[in-house]
Parts: sequence; C-alpha cells; structure tokens
Amino acid sequence: MLEADPYARMSDKELEMIVVQGLAKVGMIIEPQGLDEITRLSRGLPHYAHLLGLHSGRAALDSKSLTVAESHVRCAVNSAIDKAQASIQGDYLKAITSSRKEALYKEVLLACALAETDDLGWFYPRDVREPLERILHRTYKIEAFARHLHAFCEEERGPILVKDDRSARPRFRFENPLMQPYVLIRGLARQLIDSKDLYKPKPGKERQRDLF
Repeated sequence: MLEADPYARMSDKELEMIVVQGLAKVGMIIEPQGLDEITRLSRGLPHYAHLLGLHSGRAALDSKSLTVAESHVRCAVNSAIDKAQASIQGDYLKAITSSRKEALYKEVLLACALAETDDLGWFYPRDVREPLERILHRTYKIEAFARHLHAFCEEERGPILVKDDRSARPRFRFENPLMQPYVLIRGLARQLIDSKDLYKPKPGKERQRDLF
C-alpha cells in the first residue's frame, strides 16, 4: 500500500466539510466568515481544520451560543498555539530567535507561510516578496531576505525549510507541513497579519458557498 504524501493538501471545500459536519454532530453551525478563516489558516491540512473547529466550537459554547462566529475562531487561534505539538513550538522558536533586534526571521518566515505555492508546497523567493512587504509595510528586494531563506534550511535554524536547488532558480517548502499553519496562527495572534492577509480571492471569481 502506498503511503499518503504528507505534502498533499485538501481542497477548501473538503476542509469546510470537516468543520461543518463536525459541528453539526453536536447541533452547532458556523458563520461564513469564521469558516473562511479556519479554511485559510488550515492551508489544506485537515489536522488544523479539526483543531480550530473543535476549539472554535468550545469557545462558542462557553459564550452560550450554538453558532460559531469569527470572534470564536479568534479564541481558537490562541488555544491552537497552546495545543500545538511541542516539537512544532520548539522548531518555530529555534527558527526565529536572534540576538539582533533588527533581524527579520520571524517576519520572513511568516511571509513564507503566506507565499503562493504549488500543489506540493514549493515556493520561490519571488513569492515571498509581496507578503513580506505587506507585513512590514515597505518595499523589499529579494536580495534583502534571500539569506534568511537559506538560513532556514540549515541546522542552526532547523532546518525549518527544505531547498530544491537542482535548477538555476532554487525553490523552498516547509520541512514539516504542519509548521505552515502554525506560523500563520502565531502571526495572526501577534497581530502581524489580519484576516485579509490570509486569503486573496481571484479576480472575478467569488467563492461558492453551498454548505448551509
């Protein structure tokens, strides 16, 4: 039997069904904005859809509501940070920690998590530039953060990324697929990004919603 590819991702619709059906089992529903946020944060990984859906539901029940709102998802974000695997938390801190206040490891890693990727999670340095500029509110050349990408592939900082440099244009992806959503969750909790940074709709195409 072939093993499942750990880099394979579910579609947004599949992730939505995980959350909606899980909540329906206990008589709960979720508002579209909250469902969107869980889907965007999960980045195709059912582990985070389950985790965020569970803690969002608990937050709603704590407020005596059977409807999960976006505010409940925000509560779930903080819970997800605490409930993440210890190895994920440790690897994240190892990757971003620096004695230099001006170091941008945290911001560059967050931009990597926001970068457009192919179906197997690979991205190029050019894909990191635009999200990094949104995070830092200034323009950046690739040369200004390229060394960070390579540093993330070395033992000193992980490796938290792996590099494919078999061509003239190296590409990167997260060594552990579960790290990408965790980085996004940390960024959202620390207000380095907000909901609009998590999803960029394609021009002229609105997401169809037929779950309710």
